[in-house]
Amino acid sequence: MSENETLLTFTNASLKINDEMMISPFSLDIKKGDIILITGPNGCGKSTLIRMILGQESEQIEFSRESVLYHGEEYSKNLSDFSELFSYAEQELPNNIAISGMGACTAYLRSSYNSIDGKYKYHVRNLYTEYFKRNDDDKCSLLKKKLRHMSGGEKEKINLIRCLSRNAELYFLDEPLNNLDTLTIKQFLEYIRLHQESTFVIVTHCHLFDKSLRDDQTQFRPYVIRNNELVYDETYCSHTDCLGLHDFKL
Repeated sequence: MSENETLLTFTNASLKINDEMMISPFSLDIKKGDIILITGPNGCGKSTLIRMILGQESEQIEFSRESVLYHGEEYSKNLSDFSELFSYAEQELPNNIAISGMGACTAYLRSSYNSIDGKYKYHVRNLYTEYFKRNDDDKCSLLKKKLRHMSGGEKEKINLIRCLSRNAELYFLDEPLNNLDTLTIKQFLEYIRLHQESTFVIVTHCHLFDKSLRDDQTQFRPYVIRNNELVYDETYCSHTDCLGLHDFKL
């Protein structure tokens, strides 16, 4: 794939919920290496838009589009097939999710970590550190912990690890900073910033992404859902420090 090649294009797409227009017709190009941020107020359709792009349709939601191009060619398959092509970290990890058929996450984390390409392992390993720092025989080890017994922050780490461990062309992340501690946020933002060959679409209400990722080395593209419109907003900036990290630096 050539540099800046367009991975995915939606033309004249719109989103309705119960016949009410949530996002009026828009077009969106996602290029290799993009970090696309989608922000907006609660209930404006950010998360729903991502689920519709991935083909997670429902009877109450209508996601219409004039055309969908994948690598520049008309995509005629069901959008649900994108779930196999792309990686998705949903906003909340379900308690009953199956990880390698086990309630504990040991096997999945080890197999995922071992399968990461060597050039990526340095950047992602910090997200694994907490899970491998204790002996497997330690009853308090998070490797032994079942998902339903984990805190919100622990679940979110598992969620990100599952998503980022996949060798995917495109990563969709829905509110990935929710419940994370400051150290993990820094590690995660460093991973995004340094992983320039990958492509990310991130749904968030947090301005730390702009503060940490907008530089000459990244293809940072902020969009805002405002008045039922998805608009590119180059002026999006860190007016609000949503986590109180006034001197936040990577």
